[in-house]
Amino acid sequence: MGDHCGIHVDSPSHFILDGKTIEQVDVRQLTGRGVLIDMYHVTPAATFGGDSLLGKRA
Repeated sequence: MGDHCGIHVDSPSHFILDGKTIEQVDVRQLTGRGVLIDMYHVTPAATFGGDSLLGKRA
């Protein structure tokens, strides 16, 4: 996942003809539950899989 994920929202009108503009989008549709995972032990260039995440929930 890149660092650009989740930092902005394109309104539906950006890609759907007659779609809602950003002012018409209910902000409650843009929120949800999240999980904080402690990944400080992983070096920046490392790759990891699902097994690396087990037990890492902060």
